[in-house]
Amino acid sequence: MSRNDMRFFRTHPEDERVQQSLRIFSVLKKNKNVTKNDVIDRTGLSDSVVTQYVEFYERKGLVEIADHGEGKITFLNKSGKKVLGVGFSHGVCFLTVLSMEGEVETKEHIEVDIPANDELKRKDIKKVLSQIEEGTNLKGVKFHAAGIALRENIERAKINDVNFFINEMNRIFSCRFFIARETTAAGYGERDFGEETRGRDILFMHLDAGAGVIVKDEIIFEADEGDADRAYLRPWNQFSIARTARSLIDKGIGTNIVDMVHGNTSAITLETVLEASDSGDEVAQDLVRRSALALGMRAAYLINMFNPKTVILSGGNRVISKDFTEHVREGANKFLLEGLSEKINIVFGSLKNEASSIGAGGLCRRELFMEV
Repeated sequence: MSRNDMRFFRTHPEDERVQQSLRIFSVLKKNKNVTKNDVIDRTGLSDSVVTQYVEFYERKGLVEIADHGEGKITFLNKSGKKVLGVGFSHGVCFLTVLSMEGEVETKEHIEVDIPANDELKRKDIKKVLSQIEEGTNLKGVKFHAAGIALRENIERAKINDVNFFINEMNRIFSCRFFIARETTAAGYGERDFGEETRGRDILFMHLDAGAGVIVKDEIIFEADEGDADRAYLRPWNQFSIARTARSLIDKGIGTNIVDMVHGNTSAITLETVLEASDSGDEVAQDLVRRSALALGMRAAYLINMFNPKTVILSGGNRVISKDFTEHVREGANKFLLEGLSEKINIVFGSLKNEASSIGAGGLCRRELFMEV
């Protein structure tokens, strides 16, 4: 299997039929049940097109159709096959089962041994797979499909190792797997399930990696090497808080961060530096401020280009201080087009470390509706 043969979630489809199907999916997601006329009115599609798609969805088990008064209503299937989302964070594999209706039905958290630098070798992959297989109670559950969120550096690992991992996950859970970038899955999850962001057009940015994704209705814009407009969605290693902290310590800069990780600088994470900053460590405070300002400048460029309504900042389980938001806004205000500053809502992600697994499951629902 080559990289081109691997199943990646589609983000920005150009096929007209797929775009039409996504418009219908969007209506079904936002409404518990709708009539055919509701779908026609809200998508602008013809009666015959809507009928064709809805009947196809019903045959696939994605929707149910029921009599209601004088007409029929369509709603996402609550009782049929499920979808599975898989994500990894801080030595834990997160498994989330969603119904086609989008309800979270089951969650599992399985401790796995992933190197701190994410440089997985074949022996590491085998160990992680063994831990997942032994720790899950989801074997035997019938899934339409599963999605797995991988960090960008893991996704770019040796093709044979990635293939081996995905094929073994196929075997364990007896279903096909789609791959998403971790940032894309987490952003989609926050957009669909976040407390303040559900259904809104969003810019999602990771606090440390700097990677971002734009979600506008069901169209997703992620980093693209060939598109200069999306350059600011790429990870930014030079501004990584954790990476910079390690570099400063290696150069002999004094900070309490060293004691917090007992001298093991490879164990420094975003959360470590944020905790040190909150406790008054001046080096950590300066790192956090400079990173927040830089993040704000990147966000401003993307807001000017894509005009999302909400910016979601995420960085694990730690609660981020209001000062960080103010620094991000300070950096953004220097570059935002006139009138945009007051319209942008900046919030922190509410799903924390579960965001990528929930989002990977949500992307499965979306992908199934694109298979027309």
